[in-house]
Amino acid sequence: MKSALKLFIIGCLVLIFCRCSMNKDSYLKDFEKFITQTEKNCTTLSDPEWEKIQARFNDYTEKYYEQFKEELSVNEKISISILKSKFSTLILKRESKKIQEEMKIK
Repeated sequence: MKSALKLFIIGCLVLIFCRCSMNKDSYLKDFEKFITQTEKNCTTLSDPEWEKIQARFNDYTEKYYEQFKEELSVNEKISISILKSKFSTLILKRESKKIQEEMKIK
C-alpha cells in the first residue's frame, strides 16, 4: 500500500512539473490534442464531464493563451482560432444531439 501511495505521489509530482514547464510548442500541441480527444467524445460525455472540458478549454484559451500570446506567430494564432471554432462546433453538435434525444423521448 505504501509503495502504491509513493508511486501515486511521484506521478502527481511529474505531472505538476510537466505542466509548470509548459512552453509555447507544448501548449499548441496539448491544445490540439485536447480538441481532437474532445471531438471523439463530445456527444457521450455527461454534463459534469462536459463542464470539466469547458473549464479546460477556458484554460487553453485564456490562461495559457495569455502566457504565450507574445511568442505566437500569426500562423499559430490562426491555428488557435481554428481550434476555438472547432470547439464551438462541438458545442453545437453536443446540443443538437441532446435536442434529438429529447425529441425521441416525447
